[in-house]
Amino acid sequence: MEQKYFSDDVFEQIKYFKYWDLTEEQNLLIDKLILNEELKNRYKEYGLCKKCKQPNTGIDFDHNRMQTT
Repeated sequence: MEQKYFSDDVFEQIKYFKYWDLTEEQNLLIDKLILNEELKNRYKEYGLCKKCKQPNTGIDFDHNRMQTT
């Protein structure tokens, strides 16, 4: 089954990485943990959203707008 989202375990392991300046060791871990190429590429290009714990999309997104009243 194809990975569509980061698990909490993956997020916890990479949340403090500087996606724009990954070390060789971090790159190897990313390659091992994130099997889905689209997710991996989005993470390496845009980093993580700390609120939803998923790779950013490159679109300026405001989670506050998604809350229902």
